[in-house]
Amino acid sequence: MRKFLKILCLIVAIILPVVVVPVFANTTAKAINMPEAIAARAKSYLSEFACHGIYPKQTVARIAGTYGEVYAGYYIKGKLELLASNVEAVNNSTTTDGKQNFVYDSAITKKRESSSNIIYQIKGSSSAQKIVLTCNYDNYFEPYLKQDDFIISSGEPYSEGVNASAASVAFMLAVAENIAKNTFDYDIELVFFGAGYDGNAGANYYLQTMGKQERERTLLLVDISRIAFGKDVYYYSGEFGSIHENLYAKCGLTKFVPGIAGASVDAYNSLGYENAGYSGATVLFAETGLNFLHLFAGSYDEGAFGGICEYYGKQNVLNTDKDNMDYVSDAELDANFKKLASGVVDLLSQPNITQELEKTDSMSMFNFFTNAGIVSWITLIVLLVLLLISVLIHYGITKRTYDYAKNNDIGAIMITMDDDKEDEE
Repeated sequence: MRKFLKILCLIVAIILPVVVVPVFANTTAKAINMPEAIAARAKSYLSEFACHGIYPKQTVARIAGTYGEVYAGYYIKGKLELLASNVEAVNNSTTTDGKQNFVYDSAITKKRESSSNIIYQIKGSSSAQKIVLTCNYDNYFEPYLKQDDFIISSGEPYSEGVNASAASVAFMLAVAENIAKNTFDYDIELVFFGAGYDGNAGANYYLQTMGKQERERTLLLVDISRIAFGKDVYYYSGEFGSIHENLYAKCGLTKFVPGIAGASVDAYNSLGYENAGYSGATVLFAETGLNFLHLFAGSYDEGAFGGICEYYGKQNVLNTDKDNMDYVSDAELDANFKKLASGVVDLLSQPNITQELEKTDSMSMFNFFTNAGIVSWITLIVLLVLLLISVLIHYGITKRTYDYAKNNDIGAIMITMDDDKEDEE
């Protein structure tokens, strides 16, 4: 019997490395190669979506509410339909076959316009929870407003909107194509917002339609925007940080620290300003009480973020004719895609991520001070305290004046004022 056990142990010892090591090595290879695969596919999608070197350009003039944006939406839907079977179009009360139509008052045209959000999901082993990846797919270039067909012919001015949205769309499609081959413990929702450059109309409508059940399912909202230009990729988790900083820091991206002098601009929102991190759909996400991240590229040391002029003296590329593939450095674009892909894959693959993200930032300082009810009570209390202080100060001054007059036998005080006109006479 003992001899049989020894032989059995010897067989197991020989077979185990042969079976387990290749499986482990293959898993490791997949994890290592995935960022490269995502980056390669993202560059391919980008070239196609931006119609680079091709005329007519049909998915370039993506101004919100126009034919160009509609065509771009159909392009995205078409690509998502070709992916794995577990990539499904979302269907609910506001979304039909992955398309969420909405109307809004345009700040650009001053008219009532229509647009669409494209929403698909990668099914996980459980649909009790989800992580949402978002980007906008529209583009704004003023000369497009003078064109009737929104299809760019050779010789017409154009902006491919690479940094504006095309790179983000390409990256999202590449991520979906590659991670759909794996099964996560939760659903991954992919949302492509329309009318991003028209008051964040698409993101605003999406958030308005999130019911109680969807909010409870949502572990994290991730806004991916302006990722083409810059020497580094950053993550932003709020003006006052997040309780999940340890989790986010493991993704290998650089944390964006707000508050740099000159790096913010006045804006009509809850905080009254925007910066590289606190901008776009992230401004809306920050007000939901849900966990959120903004992923974007830039050059922190040079004070330039995502094609936006963060400091005086820096050129603005966004929404100009330079926001094209001929302008962006191929090496820079490739590096940003790889780093961002690695960060997203690492984030989604974190062990116990669902348990960690079940704790939300809903009581963060940002949400505390943007809560109208709380701010109203704080204002009232501060006013009452100031009123009480003013009464005490007045009482103290009056009492000291009275005591001084009494102790010095002063019965009355006469105050005279000189009249300059009488002196001149």
